Amino acid sequence: MTDQDSYTQHERPGTLVRYLDVLHECQSFMVEKFTELFREMFSSMDDFMLGLAENAETNAVRNHCFEVMHEFLLRQTDIQRTFTNEINRGFVNFSQGKVEPLRSVVRATNVDQLSLIEKDDYEISLAYANILHRANNEYSAHLFALNHRLAVVNGGVKLGEYNPALPGSPAQVCDALQTALEIIDIPISHKIRVALVSEFDQRVLHQAGALYDAFNDRLIKAGVLPNLSLEAIGYKPGGGSAEGQAAQEGRAEEPVQPQEAARPEENESSLDREIFHSIQEILARRHMHPAQFGGTMATAAQTNLPDLLASLNTLQVNVPPISRQQMAHLPLDAVKAAFAEQVARLGELVKEQQINSADADIIDLVGMLFEFILNDNTLPDSVKALLSHLHTPILKVALLDKKFFFRSKHPARRLLNTMTQAGALCNADEADEQGIFAKMQSIVDEIVHNFEDNTEIFTLLLEDFSEFLEGFSRKSKVVEKRVVETAKGRERLREARQAVSQEIVDRTWNRSLPKAVEELLLGPWANLMVLTNLRSGPDSEEWKQALGLVDDVLWSVEPKRSESERQQLKERQQKIDEAIRKGLAVIGDPEVNTNALLADLAACQRAAMEMPDESVAPAAPKERKKVPPPPPKPIWEDVEVETPEAREHPFLRDADPVLLAIVDELKALKLGASFEFTDKDKNQKLRAKLSWYSPKTSYYIFVNQAGIQVAVKSLRTLAMEIRRGETTIVPQARKPLMDRALETIYTLLHSPDESDLGAQDARLSVRP
Repeated sequence: MTDQDSYTQHERPGTLVRYLDVLHECQSFMVEKFTELFREMFSSMDDFMLGLAENAETNAVRNHCFEVMHEFLLRQTDIQRTFTNEINRGFVNFSQGKVEPLRSVVRATNVDQLSLIEKDDYEISLAYANILHRANNEYSAHLFALNHRLAVVNGGVKLGEYNPALPGSPAQVCDALQTALEIIDIPISHKIRVALVSEFDQRVLHQAGALYDAFNDRLIKAGVLPNLSLEAIGYKPGGGSAEGQAAQEGRAEEPVQPQEAARPEENESSLDREIFHSIQEILARRHMHPAQFGGTMATAAQTNLPDLLASLNTLQVNVPPISRQQMAHLPLDAVKAAFAEQVARLGELVKEQQINSADADIIDLVGMLFEFILNDNTLPDSVKALLSHLHTPILKVALLDKKFFFRSKHPARRLLNTMTQAGALCNADEADEQGIFAKMQSIVDEIVHNFEDNTEIFTLLLEDFSEFLEGFSRKSKVVEKRVVETAKGRERLREARQAVSQEIVDRTWNRSLPKAVEELLLGPWANLMVLTNLRSGPDSEEWKQALGLVDDVLWSVEPKRSESERQQLKERQQKIDEAIRKGLAVIGDPEVNTNALLADLAACQRAAMEMPDESVAPAAPKERKKVPPPPPKPIWEDVEVETPEAREHPFLRDADPVLLAIVDELKALKLGASFEFTDKDKNQKLRAKLSWYSPKTSYYIFVNQAGIQVAVKSLRTLAMEIRRGETTIVPQARKPLMDRALETIYTLLHSPDESDLGAQDARLSVRP
């Protein structure tokens, strides 16, 4: 008999009285947080279901997606309440010493037997088993600690990490989802259920780590095993997953490579070496004619390197610290001014040191390198401000090892290249403490405070940063994929709105409509047409009938000057009313008063029939100046429409060549292009990349480094912002920073007229 069976047959005594308060506190916290995550998931359920409908293989599947979406909308409150109650019930059962077997546990422990059940049920069961297995592995340390602490709380009975009695465990949370979905009245296909399980894993279970941390922390603060050592009680990190074992096996099979230092020549770039030596030769010419270049020739035969490094260490740690918030709002001119002060202090230090010409050139060259960084338009200003603090440490590296300039695998060079590449999309004002900028700031702080003369620190920091970027990239790709899928669903909705808006504009833009007709056609009937377009498509019979009703309504309120027209309207009135009632019943909007709409429409139709007979000669009309009709207005703000005569984007009709060139550039952009937006109200800049573009509605979706959507802009808005200078397209570097910097410095110094040399690099020189 298993532990689970024994716990099912015999009730435990429940929570000890002295721990009831802390358990209630933990219960309130966990129930509240899981409910928030579940509510956030459901807040975007429309977008999620639209995405499924967009990818549906048949109309039947697409219609089913819309039916489920409608049912979710109607039962959203009940679903969320059921989910919350189930999480809450797990804690109540634990406090009372009760155990109710959960289906998720059965699924997780009997995956091999799942093939014996129906195929559809098998896929659903396997989906739950997979996310539960992943969550139990990912949070194994948290659950292991909770198991031991809750054993104290309930009087010494250890539950086991995957036991159904463990309150708030992944098994209970998965079971709560299953129970919540069971209240839906209509059957839900297994494919939608499997997709929902995956979405639940991403939106809820993937966020649970912090909750289990907080659960443990509350127990620790209450004195429940505060000094618990997982190693001492036999905990082994969860490497038992298939992925973990495969990774271990893969590493074991890799051949052992010789150390990098054993073959340094293979890591050197002959081109970089040539450029570096050419720069050295150009700088050396100044020693022959020092007065021409505003300097004095260094006379020391040998640099007193220990003294120089000691002075640089003092200079390094005395650089004033700057917060991330300050970096986010620091103007580039201020960054350059602060760097100039660093260079000036270095210049004063150099005056007092014994430095030979070669090392003096290294000092100049590092100064030029950081001048290049400060002028590199591929980097945001905040990253430039951060990296400027590495000037003195990098100078020390270059003085200790001149191969820094031409050895591509040099750890300090690679770290600088990696940080500038990763920092191209950084936003210092983002609150994410786990973001790339925060990580880069910690690396810079580590170097500034701990690097003296042991360059091994760059190897360790490079490995740490590379590992961080790999994990960050995986997470951001998952988030971005979800953003794009959601965006496609929204764009499908926007496309449907645009189609409806354009069809109605084509029929009404130059007419004067009665208010009742406007309220009907531009309100509930337009919403019905959007739903019809999404469900059945623009080629369906349902769509044609919805458009036909628009034509019928417009015809019914036009003046009926002959008896035959009036008789025809009387015969068609009831049919029009029935079609409107039937259509509005589909959307089921409680705020739409169908009877009132039809009564107002009937009044308009009666007015149309009361027009004088065409056989009676009308009075001669007064001559009036023709006033052109106003331009059409879209029904929804997120779409643009135009008159039937002009289908081009309205803002392009009178656009100047500059704006047209911007539009052409935007249309030619590839996904992944970088943009910088200026928020004048907040006096800050935001960097993002183009993640997706809708060719039908001309809307652009932008995400930040974490894959989170930060902006949605139409072609019109984007082009106008670029024209006004509020938004810029950021050039993307195709080469690592050091390669670009050395090539630029060489080009700058290699002037045909040597008389230009002093003017070109005098501002970079730190020598007197």
